[in-house]
Amino acid sequence: MLSTTISTKSVIDSLQDLPERVSVDEIIERIIVIAKLDDALEQAASGKVDSHDNVMTQAKQWLKR
Repeated sequence: MLSTTISTKSVIDSLQDLPERVSVDEIIERIIVIAKLDDALEQAASGKVDSHDNVMTQAKQWLKR
């Protein structure tokens, strides 16, 4: 599930990279990407990840279907 809180510093830093005029959609997209990255980092820190070998095994099984 996507986290509902993110660091305001990471949002501000990301928005500073945008051009002077930008669409609201692009701003929202950036914020969503930041939230997804934060979630992924939290999952990795808590050990909720699969090894590369496990992912490759699963991918091979999916391709056989």
